[in-house]
Amino acid sequence: MTRRFSREWETRLLSLVDRAVELVVESGRASGELSDRPREEAAALMAQAAEMAVELLEGRTELLERLLEQLVAQRLAGTEWVRTSEWFRRELQSVIRSGIERYRTGLESREAASPEVLAEAQAEAGEPAPPAAEPGEREEGAGDPLRRALALLFPGREVRERYAFHGTLLDYFLPQERLALAVEGRPGVRPVRQEYFCRQEGITLVVLDPATAEDAWQAARFIRRALGRTAVG
Repeated sequence: MTRRFSREWETRLLSLVDRAVELVVESGRASGELSDRPREEAAALMAQAAEMAVELLEGRTELLERLLEQLVAQRLAGTEWVRTSEWFRRELQSVIRSGIERYRTGLESREAASPEVLAEAQAEAGEPAPPAAEPGEREEGAGDPLRRALALLFPGREVRERYAFHGTLLDYFLPQERLALAVEGRPGVRPVRQEYFCRQEGITLVVLDPATAEDAWQAARFIRRALGRTAVG
């Protein structure tokens, strides 16, 4: 599924890159070195840029560094003294890599709902909070038919289960695809409410009946048809 990016989205991404570059340039020009605070701020901005850029790359994080380097080069066009300075090139590359590392390290904790938020959403949805998971239980969901269907359709994509969403719970949410799945009748699933908020946030919601959700291949075909896809994978 290809996402169309608005001019506002592109402006936001370029603005983040611009501000990171400006911090490096201004700090270096003033003091001849990049101090810790500007370095941290620039890396934080690059982490935000990486989070946006990975959507443009459709999840191919291995291309992040190259894309961000290209964006930086575009923003420095016409600034010969910066582009030809080995010091600035080294510092900018360091900031880019630090930002990507921050993005990768903080991906789950930054985007997934905290236990407090999830508990609040479960309570509002009328679903009792589950007991604390024992070591090793996290992988049990791999046998879920819907999870297998998503692995067929979107290999390697990030998938979040029982995602807290405006006082409801989506069974699965794929942030890179802007895709949500909900199974009718499951605790916390409120299709009408979820469809409204998904539409507001540019998320495609696919609602499955329980029988379809119990068969991985049927679920994959159903999701594929709902998205207008022509082939699995």
